[in-house]
Amino acid sequence: MEVAVERSVHGGLALGRTKTGQVALVRGAIPGERVVADLRSQKGVLMGTTLQVLEPSHDRVPASFHPGLDFSHMTYARQLVEKRAVVVDALARARRQAKAGAAPMAGAGGGGRPAPGPSAPSEGAGPHGRGRLGAGRSGPERVGVPQRYPAGDRACRPRLPQA
Repeated sequence: MEVAVERSVHGGLALGRTKTGQVALVRGAIPGERVVADLRSQKGVLMGTTLQVLEPSHDRVPASFHPGLDFSHMTYARQLVEKRAVVVDALARARRQAKAGAAPMAGAGGGGRPAPGPSAPSEGAGPHGRGRLGAGRSGPERVGVPQRYPAGDRACRPRLPQA
């Protein structure tokens, strides 16, 4: 289905509209482009992936296939513009919700818990009892030096907390 892309949104998606005016969230598109996307309705929203770019942006580059690089299909300069726009939009939405009397978001000064500090390990990252570095549920009080290190992690040893 053809989609005219309007703006980037959270999660590396682009918001656009079909010819009939339906809102669609498309992965792999840049605002200003016209794309053909494989769209499916998920929870009442059209979501899909770009199959073909009909009108490419001058900021389009070959995409990386790394799963964590949501904006790898655009130049670095354009990535910065789009990421900033997403953050500005999120902050504006939060401000409107706060003015309307909505409950504050966790971590936004009215809920949640503060970060453990600049040098303390955060929950979800650090050495784990399975003998490797990675993510999981080990709070700062349970972090220790693993007994065995994965290959190539010798450089990490001096930076790990001492048990």
